Amino acid sequence: MNKPEFFNRLLAGIHALPFAERNEIKSDYEEHFARGMESGQSEEEICALLGDPEAIANDFMSDYYERTGTSPASTPPAGGTSEPQSNPQLSHAAIIALLVILNVCVVLPAVASVLGIALGFILASIALIVAGICLFFVAVYPAVMILTGIGLIALGVLFALLTYLAGKGIHFLGREYILWNKKLIREGK
Repeated sequence: MNKPEFFNRLLAGIHALPFAERNEIKSDYEEHFARGMESGQSEEEICALLGDPEAIANDFMSDYYERTGTSPASTPPAGGTSEPQSNPQLSHAAIIALLVILNVCVVLPAVASVLGIALGFILASIALIVAGICLFFVAVYPAVMILTGIGLIALGVLFALLTYLAGKGIHFLGREYILWNKKLIREGK
């Protein structure tokens, strides 16, 4: 038996191990072959010294089942590949799906509510300013009406200023939330 045959049989036997463990085992046995070749041994001699790859794989699998408390029936069928068992594209799709659900079911109604409240404050500001201006033209108790008008205009300007500042804060939070969404989609973490 040569090195490729040895590795094919070994890796086929440890197919159910996690990706990192399979790679570590493969690296260890690559090192055995490298040291043997440096000392002048042939691939066949190294294979004979290492032993039967199926028996080695069975030992690794027994150890794995003992450590994890699983059984051969609960492991996936033989794939013989060196790819991870989990599908990163599926995980990424799941993150995007959860993000869409979160945005549609939670964030969108919250944003609509905040925009409605902001519109209400803007309209209230305009109404107070217009009412204050209209009071300048009322002939009954002109001094009182002028002062009341100035007070209403000031209150309208204050509402407008508070709405503007709240809008800046909401804009900042919205921008950060969008950046977080983009990061999640890009990195998938």
